Amino acid sequence: MFEYWIFDSVDYEKIEDNTTLNKEFIWYFQSKNVFVIQSFVPFGDGNLALDEMLVKLADHYEIHDKGIIKSHWQASSFQ
Repeated sequence: MFEYWIFDSVDYEKIEDNTTLNKEFIWYFQSKNVFVIQSFVPFGDGNLALDEMLVKLADHYEIHDKGIIKSHWQASSFQ
């Protein structure tokens, strides 16, 4: 299982509208300031829906090691 954490509010409805999500491979939830994407297929290994979603998010978020994505505003607050 691969997890991608985003520390900020994300309008996931817009992402979902623009992405054909395969629920068998991608699962996600959003709470107050955390958006989590989990996938059984790692980024870049053929899961085009996950790749597309993460590439779109990368426009506004920093991608760190192990699939951790942090907002530019909060990146310095998390280690």
